[in-house]
Amino acid sequence: MFGMDNIEHDIECKKSIGFAVDECCFHNCLNAYNINNIMCGIYKEWDESKFMSYLSQFKIKPQKKISDLSKGMKSKLMLAIAMSHNPKFLILDEITSGLDPVIRDDILLILKDYVSKTNSSVLFSTHVTSDLDRIADEIAFLHEGNLIFYETTQALKEQYKLVQCSAEHYENLPKANIKKVLVRAGMYSVLVSGDINASLVNSVGVPSIDDIMLLYIKGENAL
Repeated sequence: MFGMDNIEHDIECKKSIGFAVDECCFHNCLNAYNINNIMCGIYKEWDESKFMSYLSQFKIKPQKKISDLSKGMKSKLMLAIAMSHNPKFLILDEITSGLDPVIRDDILLILKDYVSKTNSSVLFSTHVTSDLDRIADEIAFLHEGNLIFYETTQALKEQYKLVQCSAEHYENLPKANIKKVLVRAGMYSVLVSGDINASLVNSVGVPSIDDIMLLYIKGENAL
């Protein structure tokens, strides 16, 4: 990890990792000033000025107790903590879960800015697939403990098309191109690879990440 043996250099590796979850890990009676005092004793690279700058950017009052912060503010606080010791690798677990679209947008912009300025990497787990469409370079899809696919976002969008059609039009599709098909209320949703003659079906579009994941799990092979 980071060019080092992670067992032999355990502490050095862990100091280069930032971690945040969707729940605040600090006691409700603490405020950001208290957290700053705690973290500067843990991380040698802790940057107090950077932490306070993030708090200002996120509009978090440092004297305000965690118990008085909203869920969105707590998520931003955890993100500020994770980024303030200059980590090379951020691990974020459901950091945007349960947040409104405005707060989610703020967090995604913060992450994009952080990666562009520091050349760091982010491992971002989420069930909000629209966030992946916006921010992810690569996607690993896990289902019931199994890796379903691991692809770049660009490759997924270039590789697949989503066909919506009737049973009659479905028969016109080249079966070798069909990855998955889902039938609901007599209409066929078909995930296909390669070029498809649009005149053969009702509609052809670019699938979202959500579409691809849904068809992989609920869809069947070519009928």
